[in-house]
Amino acid sequence: MKVIHSEEGNISLVVIASMGAMIVMFLIIFSMANAFLVKGKATNSAEQASITATAEMYRAIKEAIAEYDAQLTLDDVLAETLQEKIDRHKQSIVRPISDSEKERIAMNEVLSSELRVYNIQLQMILRNKMSSAVQNATDAAKRVILANGGETNGGKLIFFNSDYRIEVHASARFESFIFDSLLEESQRNMMDEGFGPALSFVEYLTWLEQERYF
Repeated sequence: MKVIHSEEGNISLVVIASMGAMIVMFLIIFSMANAFLVKGKATNSAEQASITATAEMYRAIKEAIAEYDAQLTLDDVLAETLQEKIDRHKQSIVRPISDSEKERIAMNEVLSSELRVYNIQLQMILRNKMSSAVQNATDAAKRVILANGGETNGGKLIFFNSDYRIEVHASARFESFIFDSLLEESQRNMMDEGFGPALSFVEYLTWLEQERYF
């Protein structure tokens, strides 16, 4: 009988150990799955923030175009304003895309054409308006990141990267279901980047890359 009890006790210990191992394994799996979710949150926050920051910059660009047209001479106005050139070019785009996308394409191509021939006045107005909009774009990006559940710790914006895009670095906070206390605070922030639509005319703007930290 003692042997039987010993065997039953051993079996119980094996069952308990197996269940404990399964629980640990599931917690590890859930933590890994949560890490992917947190990474996705950081990615989505950065992407949305870059698009929002770019939209803020386009508002400044439209103001610059209006200011440039307002200082044209009568002869210039009789020829064609900058906005009229953009509208005409927009109408020539026949691709099945949205009106806002057509406008962005037309704006970039017309501005590139003007800046390539050293339109100094236009360059100065654009640079001033866009520089003034950097802080608004940064603030708008921060609001979007926080609204999407992301974090701004260690985050930044780049105006503009080598592809002439606004680049946003954002993070999301990770918490593990197991061994969480072993993680340092610096290891909890999972970073990712987002890139807004390209502003191709910046190539001809003599723009010095700017970094803004949240």
